[in-house]
Order: sequence, then C-alpha cells, then structure tokens
Amino acid sequence: MFLMVALMAALSDDELIAQLGDDRFVVREQATAQLEKRIDFPMYLRLRDAQYDDVEIQLRVKQAVEQYEIKMVSAYSVKLGKGKLYPPINQAIADDYKLSEGLWEYWSADDFIQKYLDHAKRLFDPDDELSYLMQGRLATELFVEDRIRYVGYSALHETKTEEEFYAAMQNGMANIQKDVEGFFLSEGKYQSSAESVLFRPFSFPR
Repeated sequence: MFLMVALMAALSDDELIAQLGDDRFVVREQATAQLEKRIDFPMYLRLRDAQYDDVEIQLRVKQAVEQYEIKMVSAYSVKLGKGKLYPPINQAIADDYKLSEGLWEYWSADDFIQKYLDHAKRLFDPDDELSYLMQGRLATELFVEDRIRYVGYSALHETKTEEEFYAAMQNGMANIQKDVEGFFLSEGKYQSSAESVLFRPFSFPR
C-alpha cells in the first residue's frame, strides 16, 4: 500500500486523473485520495468544469472538486467575541430586515424568523419546552452559516483566479460580520424593552 501511495504521488496530474478510471477499485480509491490531497486553486479551476467520457473519472473528479469547495468555504466563520452566543433569531432580525441576495431576496423579516426557527426546531426534541431559547439561537447560527456558504460557493464559481476568490470572500464576510453585529444591537433593544421578558414573542410553524 505504501508503494502504491508513493507511485500515485509521483504521477502527473493527467496521469493521476487517468487512474481514477482504473479497473481495480483499490487503485481508483488511492488515486481519488491523492487527487483530494493534491488539488489546489489552479487545479480546482481546471477540474471544476471539466468533462470526461469515463463516468467513473467524472464522478471522482466531481467528488474531489466538492471536497475542495467544502474545505475552502469551511475555513470562514464569523467572530462573535469572547463569551458571546448568537442572539435568538426573533430578537436578531429587525422588522425591516432585508437581504438582496440568493433565495432570501424576497423574504420578509417574518420569513427569516419562521423559516429558520422551523429548521432549528427539527433538530430539537419537540417535547422539550425549555429549548425555545436555544432553538432561537440555533436558528440565527444556521442562517449565518447559510450566508457564508452562499458567499463561498458564489465566489468559487464566479471568480477566475485565487486572488479574486479571496477578495470576494473578504468583501462577503465583511458584510456578514456587519449584519451579525447588527443582530446584537437588535437583541439589546429587545432585552432593554420593558415589554420584553425573555425574548421577542414568536410562534413556531406547524
């Protein structure tokens, strides 16, 4: 096995890709592992839209590309500050909140709250009445993660160079960070309101 790994590492990119279609399963697996290890941004750009006649090669190249995209996007996160947790989404999203990108372009503030609460609710025990606050916090976190994924995958598929990708991510993450800071400001307003007991009232979708 060690010899095979060494041989794979010595292959050129095109030779390695050819091994993805080898008749032997173990060779295909080792070639895939080596490709996922070797792939960098220039290689990603070359493979991203590549088409191969061999179905096995096409599937394994797609797998390597997707793994690289996950690695690149997962490297980004929002800085909350020491000891901070995401505010519940029903506090974080202001009544006039709008987002002009992706599937959220035509959503109202209530859409953000209800749809992400519904998503978060499915991850909790439905009989746990003490989890409402945690569900609200998780809903905000899920929304932010979706924003990062949207920015990341858009940058990966629209940019032509590594420098363009990092510039797009820097700009996109700055916008997300600004939004999250606004969430904490909104949370503070609700917490300081005499009418607010624990959190802004909301109903869960049924």
